[in-house]
Amino acid sequence: MRIGEYRVKLNYSILKGFLDALGLLMVLAVVDLARTYAGQCLYPDRVLYSIYPDGVPTERWLPGLILPIIALIYVIISVIYVFIPKRLPRSFTVTADNAQQYYDHIMYANSIIRILALLAMWDYSYIIQNYLMFINESWISVQALCDIAVGAAAVIYIRSRIRKFAPLISEENKDAKTE
Repeated sequence: MRIGEYRVKLNYSILKGFLDALGLLMVLAVVDLARTYAGQCLYPDRVLYSIYPDGVPTERWLPGLILPIIALIYVIISVIYVFIPKRLPRSFTVTADNAQQYYDHIMYANSIIRILALLAMWDYSYIIQNYLMFINESWISVQALCDIAVGAAAVIYIRSRIRKFAPLISEENKDAKTE
């Protein structure tokens, strides 16, 4: 793996392993949720038959499968992102000394955001299942808003950590001009 012209390797710490294991368990739960949901809509039970005597219409059960598919596509893209070469950042000074540290922090952010996206998808799948049962549920979820807030806080925190060991390019230029 590379960042610009610098070679980096995939480091695993206990935290990174935990985050990736948790993400994998959540993906398995999402797949099982989608499988169960599709099975319930294709072969409805008594409750669904009492609501939909002629069978569940497609416009009612299809949104429940779209979100898990989007979540799985996002997970695949975020895993592929780990292995593709990355360009040097425009705003940070990355050298051979701090390229590995920069890469590790970017991968932590990737894992955290992956988990938060899966949590938000999980919450919206609950809302869509309520939609299937004609329960009026708000499309604005407090959990999804909290996931966005925690994701933004994680990105800001990791960006501030990167700023410690890889100063901003404008700050480096400013320091060079004053000398």
